Amino acid sequence: MERSARPARPSDPRADVRRRRSSVLLLLVVTTGCTLFLAATTSSTVLLYVFALAFLALCGYVYLLAQLRQRESSGWDDGWLEQR
Repeated sequence: MERSARPARPSDPRADVRRRRSSVLLLLVVTTGCTLFLAATTSSTVLLYVFALAFLALCGYVYLLAQLRQRESSGWDDGWLEQR
């Protein structure tokens, strides 16, 4: 008996996007925390720069998420461009 490659339950595209965004956010938070810890314990200048880059990436991603949430709540993409 062959099984199909379909998932057991239907996948919601919005839930997949939210899961992916939260995974990226978690990865950035963990990376920032680890580099901060390593920069503080090793007193390495290179790790301090890596921490600064990770922190800026985290801040940029949070800003991007805030902009996306604001656009979704305001109805920015309500399909007016596709209307004829």
